[in-house]
Amino acid sequence: MRKKTRFERAFSQKLTPEQYARKRHSTPYLYTLGSGDGALTFVGARHTTNPNDELLSVIDGALEDKRPDSLIVEGLQNISGNASDELFIAALSASEAVQRGGEAVYGVRQALTRGIPWQSPEPSDAQIARELIASFYTKEQVLAWYTLRLLAQYHRRMETMPFSAYVAPFLADFAHQTSWREFSYSLEAALKTVAATIGHDVNINNKERAGEYTDPIPWPGRWEVQTAYNDMTRIVLTLRDRSLMKHIANELEAGKRLMVIYGAGHAVMQEPAWNFYFNN
Repeated sequence: MRKKTRFERAFSQKLTPEQYARKRHSTPYLYTLGSGDGALTFVGARHTTNPNDELLSVIDGALEDKRPDSLIVEGLQNISGNASDELFIAALSASEAVQRGGEAVYGVRQALTRGIPWQSPEPSDAQIARELIASFYTKEQVLAWYTLRLLAQYHRRMETMPFSAYVAPFLADFAHQTSWREFSYSLEAALKTVAATIGHDVNINNKERAGEYTDPIPWPGRWEVQTAYNDMTRIVLTLRDRSLMKHIANELEAGKRLMVIYGAGHAVMQEPAWNFYFNN
């Protein structure tokens, strides 16, 4: 049997969704491991578009105190490395940045003003779709899951446009990335698949329940019974965390000081793995 690498041994220490469901933690959730070159600072965020959120001060303080060589943020893989997008973000005010793109765009804006490069090492939608299909989900279920994830995002961002208008460009990009022949990428088709799976129509206006359809964490006292769509998110969570953590490990091996801004759940679940990594 091939011996596990240091990274693989560390990755196996990451909390499972079931373990995380029993954790209690503050948010923002901040920790630093290592010092000097090869140090890691992780800012576990609650997703926000509020210019007055205390999280923004935490981000600014970490950038000033830790002076990272590189910033890693969540969910901006589609614009990472795009010079025109960077110019646009750099021209935003701090308030505009968080209102337009949450803590990730705010962090990028603050990094750019300090001359700090940034990255977003997320798997593409095409990679995610392949992973789910390899896990024996159908294309219809993958589209339905993708749409439900957008529903949670739509309500988290407190969008005022109709959901159909919000989701349209995302579904068009998903269709471009996956290019499944003779397949309907419509919102109607996705919601029909969801209803067939969960046994009732989705109330797209119910913001309290929107996140539960794809929440990977089996919280007690949920309104909605967990379904295949929650299982799919758990698969994607593992894929995303592996992609992020492998990238971080490679950068640390190269002697870089890193700062990461990701959801607090990622920070807490990964902390045991990073403790293992830095101490072994």
